[in-house]
Amino acid sequence: MAVVRVLGLSHISFHVGSSEALCRELRGRYGFRLWGSRVTASAEQQVLRKGSAVFIVNQRPGGRPRARAQASAWPSPSGGFLYDVAPAPGVDTAANVCFEVRRVEEAARRLSGLGCRVLVPPRRVEGEGGLGPVTYTVLRSALGNVCHTLVDRSAYSGDFLARLLSCVVYHRSTSNLDQRNVNEGYVIEGNDVGLRLTAMRYWKCSEVGMSIPATKEKKMDCKFVIAESLPYQGKNQVDTFLQQHHGAGIQHVGLYTTDIVSTSKCLMDNGVQFFFPPPAYYTEVYKRQEIMEVGQDPDVLLKYGVLLDAALDEEQCNESLFVSFRYLMQVFTKPLFSEDTFFLELIERKGAAGFGEGNIRALWKSLQTYIDQKEDKETKEKAQNGSP
Repeated sequence: MAVVRVLGLSHISFHVGSSEALCRELRGRYGFRLWGSRVTASAEQQVLRKGSAVFIVNQRPGGRPRARAQASAWPSPSGGFLYDVAPAPGVDTAANVCFEVRRVEEAARRLSGLGCRVLVPPRRVEGEGGLGPVTYTVLRSALGNVCHTLVDRSAYSGDFLARLLSCVVYHRSTSNLDQRNVNEGYVIEGNDVGLRLTAMRYWKCSEVGMSIPATKEKKMDCKFVIAESLPYQGKNQVDTFLQQHHGAGIQHVGLYTTDIVSTSKCLMDNGVQFFFPPPAYYTEVYKRQEIMEVGQDPDVLLKYGVLLDAALDEEQCNESLFVSFRYLMQVFTKPLFSEDTFFLELIERKGAAGFGEGNIRALWKSLQTYIDQKEDKETKEKAQNGSP
């Protein structure tokens, strides 16, 4: 079966009650710059860029609503937004992962034939001043309020997308990492941890749907990790996300960096707050040895809360055994929204293509500690104020 060939990730879009607040955070602390904008009577869209990372921040009409709608509910109109649809009123959310393709009409037809719901049929947007058109369609994903915009800008000679004026995912259902049936995902079990993770790359699912090609010049790699809590774990951060987000959705987005320590220092100096794993993560003998064997300093990683996950490669050449390490490093910011529904990840890869499976326990504990401390603080404040 023919697939839809994806050229790469175009952007991530947010729907928020106050675009000013999120844009101020991304520009002032994370170093994004304003790259484009569109303001009408019914919608406000701001385009922010940092390197190759592009975010579109959509402000809901009327600002922040009070309704507590399910995030999985979809209204039929676009809400006045270009290249997107307006999710049901609710909390601030990252709701659209947009891909660049060729021949949008053909892509929409093929994916619709596979059962995908088309929220916005293929639409042509003419650029300003003879820059050419951009064609796009919007598809609903399989989870929550997440959708995917497919754009074809091959005929457009502007900087980004036409009419955006240039300005210069949790699912309900160490670590002892048990790779069981591959279709069931990774199951992580231990004290206070019960989680199932399923990782997907579009280019590995080449029989149906969309695929991303790998080339020698640039390896295109788009990875989704779907998480669900195990039923016997009681209250946990997955269920907390589902409750606060009012359904499944995007919990965090990873941004690639070539120097995670320097980037983390810069962001921390700008006021960005990170999750820190338990101190024992860096003092445990095996982990400390693992960090040093790849040439990193455990004390430096501890200072910025950086997690490291390494894989050992052994190659036999004649009678000699060559040992090398592939590894990745990760650090996670605290939530960007008032609800604990979205945060960012920085990731540096040194040959490793995974998603940091070996770090799941440390991340889980740091997130759970943050949520527990926040809830305890809110409970104490309510008690002091005499609130029920």
